[in-house]
Formats: sequence, C-alpha cells, structure tokens
Amino acid sequence: MTRTKVILVIEDEPSILALLCDLLEGEGYQVHTATDGQSGLGRLAEAAPDLVLCDVMMPGMDGRAVCSAIYNNRSYRSIPIILMSAVAESSLGLDSAQYSAFMPKPINLDALLGLIERLTP
Repeated sequence: MTRTKVILVIEDEPSILALLCDLLEGEGYQVHTATDGQSGLGRLAEAAPDLVLCDVMMPGMDGRAVCSAIYNNRSYRSIPIILMSAVAESSLGLDSAQYSAFMPKPINLDALLGLIERLTP
C-alpha cells in the first residue's frame, strides 16, 4: 500500500485556504495548513510534507522568504515548492527564489492537481 502524500499549504486568505484544503483532501492528500510564512516553517517538522504550496504575497514572512528558509535547511531542501500569486510571476522578483513551479491565481484546479502529481511521484 502506498503512503498518503502530505501537502503543507501556506496561504493567508481564508477562502483560498479552505478551497485548496477541500480540493486536496478530496483527492486523497493529507493536508496541513498555515496562514503565514513563519507558522508554515514551524509546521515543516510536524507535517513532513511531500510538497509545499505557498502564497507569495503574505504579511510578515512572504513566500520568497519561506522558499529561502526551506532551501537553506538541508533537512527540507529537497521538498518541492509551488508558489502561488495573483501577480504575474515576472513581476514578483523571484529570480533568486528556489521553487519548483509557479501557479497563477485564480488557480486552475485541474492544472494544480496535475502539477502536484508531477512533483510528488
């Protein structure tokens, strides 16, 4: 039997967080959540995620800082990160961020599920 994949969703907008949780849990993923970057980093050890889905623009620690903190920790460096934003990827200054993929908002749910499947084989 295969292990259930675990996804950590870091999103400060409650309606988007709820939508993503419902979608991912409905697809059989185990979902852990955080509403800001700092608490998201705090959930890494507990959640042991196979993938992190993270908003870019959040108050306090934003998605860029989350990516940097994950990448700079050898224990978590290999975890794929999907960044999400309503702002165009090219306008976010993500050049130095270590992330696996970008998902524009509003999120195409089918495309997101396909991306997650591809990044968590």
